[in-house]
Amino acid sequence: MDNAHGLIAQIEAIFHPKSVAVVGVPRGMKSGKVFLMGLLDQGFPGHIYPVHPKAKEIDGLTYPSISAIPGAVDLAIVLVPHDRALSVIQECANKGVKGAVLFTAGYKETGTDEGIAMEKELVRVARSAGMRLLGPNCMGLYSPKTGLSNFPQLPREPGPVAIISHSGSLTNILGLMASKKGIRFSKVVSLGNECDLTSTDFLTYLGQDSETLVIGAYLEGIKDGVSFLNALKNASLKKPVIIWKLGLNPEGCRAAAADPGVDAVVIVGRGLTPETNLVYTESMIQVRKESNKPFIMVSIPEFDRSLAQSFCEAGIPFFETAERAMGTYALVYRYQLWRQERSL
Repeated sequence: MDNAHGLIAQIEAIFHPKSVAVVGVPRGMKSGKVFLMGLLDQGFPGHIYPVHPKAKEIDGLTYPSISAIPGAVDLAIVLVPHDRALSVIQECANKGVKGAVLFTAGYKETGTDEGIAMEKELVRVARSAGMRLLGPNCMGLYSPKTGLSNFPQLPREPGPVAIISHSGSLTNILGLMASKKGIRFSKVVSLGNECDLTSTDFLTYLGQDSETLVIGAYLEGIKDGVSFLNALKNASLKKPVIIWKLGLNPEGCRAAAADPGVDAVVIVGRGLTPETNLVYTESMIQVRKESNKPFIMVSIPEFDRSLAQSFCEAGIPFFETAERAMGTYALVYRYQLWRQERSL
C-alpha cells in the first residue's frame, strides 16, 4: 500500500468510528461539554464513552480512564489540560485507538520551547502506534452520515460539501448558517495546529471521497507549499475547490500573525441555551468594559434577538451579518480619518 492509499485509509477510519471516547468531559456546562452534546444530539450510532478521573457519572456511564473501557475505542476526543494530554495519548496508543482529536491547547502556538517539545512528543507517541492526531487546539470533526459532531444542533442530513478550516468556530458557524440556505455537508474538519494531519492530507482524502462534490477551505497558513499545491491540483481535477486564504494582503498578514495594536474586536457567537445566551451577553458586556476597546457583535442562528437591546444599551453595536458589521465599521473609520484630516 503506497503512502497516499495508506493516508486515505487512516482518515477513512477516523471518519467512520464504531466507538468514541470523550476524555476529560467536564461536569456542568463548560466548553468541552459541547463535544459530548454534539455526539448525543447527532445520534451517533456507536458506543460513546465519557471519561473523567473523578466524576462518577456524566450523562450516563463514565469511565476513569481510556484503559478502563472494556471495549475497543476507535476515536478519542481529548479535552484534558495540556500537561495531562501526553499520558492520555499514551493510553490511547496502548488501547489501539485509530485517531485522536486534540481540543487541548498550549503547545506550539504558545511559542515556548516547552510547548513545541510537548507537541513533538505527542506526535512521536501517536505515530509509534500507527495512530493519527488532529489538532491540537481544534474542534475536530463533523460528519452527519456517520453521526460525528463537535457541536450540538448541527444538521443531521448529509450533503455534498466538505470544509477544512484552521478556525474551529468557523466550522460550527458554517454548519449552523449554511443549513438555513439548504446547504448540507459531507465532512467538516477543524485543523488546529496541524501537528500531524494537515490541510494537504485532507485535500488528498476529500479529493477522492465519493460523498464530496465541492471542497471549501479556510486556511491561515500552509506548511509545505509544494505538497499542498500537488494535492490541490489533484483534487481540483475531480471537483471544485474554493479556498479562503487569510493574509493575502499586508493587513491580513499582520492579523494572521496575531491580532498587537488591536483597534476593534468583532465577535460572532452565541450561547448553547437561553440561559447561556444571557451569560454570553453579560460576559461580553463586562469584557468590553474591562478592555476599553470597541466591540462589534454579530449574530448567528438561534441567538436570542431580544438580547440585542442589552448590547446596544451598553454601547456595543449588534448586527445580523458580518457584512453589515464590517461595512458600518468601515464608514465609522473613514469618518474618523476625515475628521482628523480636517483638524490638521
